[in-house]
Amino acid sequence: MTVAPDYLEPVEGWRLWKVVEQDRRSFLGSLFYGGTWNYLVPLSAACEHRRFSLRTPWRRRPSGHPAPEEGCTCGIHAAFDPSDVLPYLDRFAGHRPYCALGRVALWGDVVECQRGFRAQYAYPTRLYVLDFGQRSRSRFDLPPETVVQDLDSYEVPVEALAVGDDDLPEWLTGNGIRPDTVVP
Repeated sequence: MTVAPDYLEPVEGWRLWKVVEQDRRSFLGSLFYGGTWNYLVPLSAACEHRRFSLRTPWRRRPSGHPAPEEGCTCGIHAAFDPSDVLPYLDRFAGHRPYCALGRVALWGDVVECQRGFRAQYAYPTRLYVLDFGQRSRSRFDLPPETVVQDLDSYEVPVEALAVGDDDLPEWLTGNGIRPDTVVP
């Protein structure tokens, strides 16, 4: 049996990435998992949850379902509004010189949630590189120009923004990043 997709075109949402360095190149990295987003290759979701087994309680088995699934939290996450990803900045920006805030296209199986989407496939559509100026506290020593040049390899618009001590939501609005609701 074939099921028609809920969305005929990709939907877009907001996402926050850490910027990671590999072989002197900058890549987008997941905040919660160790993987990186490769240039020009859509990210494909996989369920990372493990099931408990009574037979072998010391070993957990893969979930066995494709991502995303309605009754699970798996999938590639994106928020409707950029203000919904800002709380993650407090957790990750304090020890990183760069993060990337941006729009991401989501397609394949897409689950709409309370504050965003979970999808089977994703690829960035616009990136804002947030420079926190903390290279002295990090092994990441690439200058902002190099980071922007590397992230240009995703072939989407990339803009570098220096982040000071301003209130970030006001700073976003002042830099033309307006919170908006994504309408599929």
